[in-house]
Amino acid sequence: MAFPNDMSRIAGGLGKLEASSTQYDATAREAARNLIRREYVLVKPAADAMASTATAYTAAFQIRMPRAAKILAAYIMPTAALTADDTNYATVSVQKGDGAGGAGTVMASVTTQTTGSGNWAAGVPEAMTVSATLANTRIARGEVLGFAITKTGTGVVVPICTIEVELELEGLDAHGD
Repeated sequence: MAFPNDMSRIAGGLGKLEASSTQYDATAREAARNLIRREYVLVKPAADAMASTATAYTAAFQIRMPRAAKILAAYIMPTAALTADDTNYATVSVQKGDGAGGAGTVMASVTTQTTGSGNWAAGVPEAMTVSATLANTRIARGEVLGFAITKTGTGVVVPICTIEVELELEGLDAHGD
């Protein structure tokens, strides 16, 4: 589904789909569908019990991907404040997994260090850094999108939060249309 603010971008992309265009390697229909973006929201429903409490990728909220996609951006939105620290901090990462319960691969991440995102304020989105490794920015149809939280030093309590992941859909959907 396209969002209203995507219409000019989509119209511009469709304009490149002329018969003589070499802009896309795929068919016009596939190329047009690739211009569609979707946002998924991952939820951390409770604050950590202790500063040292980590959240394993396999224990976190996850979404099975109905289509292949690449990550464009990710933001974490806390419901409470968090004080940054360069010694005792958390790393929150958006991860993809094969859906078989194995370890995830980091697609985007943010730390609660002062050199990372810094202090968090309730209701203020913090941008996550998308992986510089191209293979880590793509998720295949059927893979699982989720998140993990690791702690360094004695850690920090990560509050309830949502993680918004913006993806650009690629290829055909599960129904083959």
